[in-house]
Amino acid sequence: IGCDSTVTLNLTITNSTIGFPETITACDSLVWNGSVYTATGNYSATITASNGCDSTAYLALTIASPSFTSNSLEICYGDSALLGGSYQTNNGTYLDSLVTSYGCDSIIETILNVGSLIYSFDTVEVCFGDSAFIAGSYQKVSGTYFDSYSSSNGCDSLVEVQFNVRPLNLLSLYTTICNYDSILLAGNYQYSSGTYYDTLTSNFGCDSIIQTNLVVENLPISSDSVSICSVR
Repeated sequence: IGCDSTVTLNLTITNSTIGFPETITACDSLVWNGSVYTATGNYSATITASNGCDSTAYLALTIASPSFTSNSLEICYGDSALLGGSYQTNNGTYLDSLVTSYGCDSIIETILNVGSLIYSFDTVEVCFGDSAFIAGSYQKVSGTYFDSYSSSNGCDSLVEVQFNVRPLNLLSLYTTICNYDSILLAGNYQYSSGTYYDTLTSNFGCDSIIQTNLVVENLPISSDSVSICSVR
């Protein structure tokens, strides 16, 4: 009919924004929108929605740093500590890894100090027949024994004891006396044959035994007759 008409278009532009907060450990990486990310930062990408419109996606990436702690540990000589995955007996620095609540490693550095063995030497001497309390019991035989004590730091202190038992000093004598004679033996005067023992003190303070084998000789008795004159 040759007349103008007016058409009204209501246009709406849709802008969609999507956010993705992520946290990973320092040794991990994140694949997002076809790319690999290993550093903390804010990243964006354009994604086409099902309606044909573009959406902008944002990635807020946080790299969790490993937790690090350091401590020292002292143990006694002969002991061990479970460090670095095994039992350690030598001085050194050892590392252990644990998992934190974020899933990343927690590094524990342990400086291990092993105490020196406290060692001493002693000599003990006793007389024959005596004993000494060494290594938890009374010893009567010469030899090397070890005693362990607790030092001021709680560690063992080792004492090596050289134990010596002095031999018995025994002197054997043979003595002969005549019948009706006597000799002072074993604290008394003896008149009969036999074996007698006297105990003296040696220069070491030990007993010295004198064994006397006494023999009493019986003298022969002779008889004779004598004639005398009578006096008138």
